[in-house]
Amino acid sequence: MTRSRSDLIPDSSCGVFHLVTRCVRRERLLDRGERKVWLCRGLAAWLRHMGIDLLAYSIMGNHVHLVVRLRPDLVEGWNSAELARHALAVLPVRSGPGMEPLSVTPALIERYSENRAWLKVQCTKPLCTKVHRM
Repeated sequence: MTRSRSDLIPDSSCGVFHLVTRCVRRERLLDRGERKVWLCRGLAAWLRHMGIDLLAYSIMGNHVHLVVRLRPDLVEGWNSAELARHALAVLPVRSGPGMEPLSVTPALIERYSENRAWLKVQCTKPLCTKVHRM
């Protein structure tokens, strides 16, 4: 039976892990070159904002292998404002008719820093959305 990653790896656990994730229905969604290029360019930067070091990766046609090092020691040192800045780098807030990204202001950081659990969930949305649009 499948177990949740949160059951296997506690938030406070520091270590190196080999992760494998596959495409839905084992479709070969990653065969297209532009998807691989986009994933290669964005993955390390995206993970860095999550406090995760990307040590190695392999992108196959229908699955991805990642070797990552979790850095809870680094994330624990972030105060709420720093956490909000990292989240805004991954999840820019958009508003207005053209859906332009809002500039990062102290008020916006304060609003984002109030709910850390919500931020963790929201930070995965841009990655999923971009992959589904391609």
